Amino acid sequence: MASACFVSVHQAPHLVQMRAGHKIGDVPLRDSLLCDGLMDAFHNYHMGITGKLCPSPLRVAPAARSGRSRTLSPPSQKWINCLSYSHSHNPLLQPDMADSGITPFVQWRFMMLFSSHSPAENVAKIWDVNREAQDRFALQSQEKTEMAQKAGYFRKEIVPVSVASRKGCVEVVEDEFPRHGSSYEAISNLKPCFLSDGTGSVTAGNASGINDGAAAVILMKKSMAQERGLTPLAHIVSWAQAGLDPAIMGTGPIPAIKKAVEKAGWKLDTVDLFEINEAFAAQSVAVVKELGLSPDKVNIQGGSIALGHPLGMSGCRILVTLLHALERMGGARGVGALCIGGGMGIAMCVERQ
Repeated sequence: MASACFVSVHQAPHLVQMRAGHKIGDVPLRDSLLCDGLMDAFHNYHMGITGKLCPSPLRVAPAARSGRSRTLSPPSQKWINCLSYSHSHNPLLQPDMADSGITPFVQWRFMMLFSSHSPAENVAKIWDVNREAQDRFALQSQEKTEMAQKAGYFRKEIVPVSVASRKGCVEVVEDEFPRHGSSYEAISNLKPCFLSDGTGSVTAGNASGINDGAAAVILMKKSMAQERGLTPLAHIVSWAQAGLDPAIMGTGPIPAIKKAVEKAGWKLDTVDLFEINEAFAAQSVAVVKELGLSPDKVNIQGGSIALGHPLGMSGCRILVTLLHALERMGGARGVGALCIGGGMGIAMCVERQ
């Protein structure tokens, strides 16, 4: 019966709430996700909004460690593309997103995250992260990424992709999203995105961009790697996820990192490098401040503000960048972490032999 109900709901993604006297053309469609009662009583956020899009690649760790699968290759393609189909005539979509191919679920998730009650703005106020601190952090992300690209640090972790164009086949060999030559003046002149009452501080310049991307890693047991003559980049020591108030979801890495590091038997000051997703500069600054991390150990090649934040792929990209950065710097211990829309955080501890 449970399976039958699940299939039935799955096949009816939109509902119509009707009563006598309504004309069918006057009734708006509602996403069934918003009608199942699983709502946060305090902020009216849906519990399913977490979706695990951003950190999905990190969540393969428990399966690998439990022995349920001998070899895993996590799906890390951007979920917006995986879930997209034409909604040009869907009344749920806003006009500016109608042709974007973004599903109602993903769109609603964005609306929750980027509303006038943006968690990034909440974090900025609670952790006292002013506009200048956010813009300075964003500029540093751009500068570190520009330096890393020019030095060729990303080359080992990028597989060239051939793309057909009007001018012929073009080989994409590096990320196109970073803005080289960024300046503090240009970033500080941008208008706030979410609050128009003069108190807003989150802008397009100090937030991650929505772009396309794909990443992959292969997890396997040490014995299988030895059988195949493969040298692992690192091994997973521990992982953890944590829940928190959805209104400050950007700080999810704080409890997640604490739990993961504790499970690993480490101390924060014994970790060589951290890769923490830069969803917004406000939450990034808050995480570094709250954990007391050395900025020199965090996102040493820039982060999502410069590189972009493809949902469903960023978790894997962060892990891959962390592994190669540890190798390049001669480090042993690394921590990767992300916040999760809706009120969660996830972190993983890895170690090179």
